[in-house]
Amino acid sequence: MRNGLCRDRSELFDSEDPADAAEAVALCQRCPALTQCREWADRLDRRHRPPGTIAARHYRPRGRDLQSV
Repeated sequence: MRNGLCRDRSELFDSEDPADAAEAVALCQRCPALTQCREWADRLDRRHRPPGTIAARHYRPRGRDLQSV
């Protein structure tokens, strides 16, 4: 998303570190693109979601939802 707060912070959103994931979720929660991003993520097949934090949700590899906010 062009207006997403994650645009220049991919290392934070791709991290498996719980502190990074918490910071990524906090950024998502105040992001102007949250709704658009969440709609995009929800359209993806669970098996094809990239791991990491997307739209204030943290996903493990293989599409298993680790944390929803």
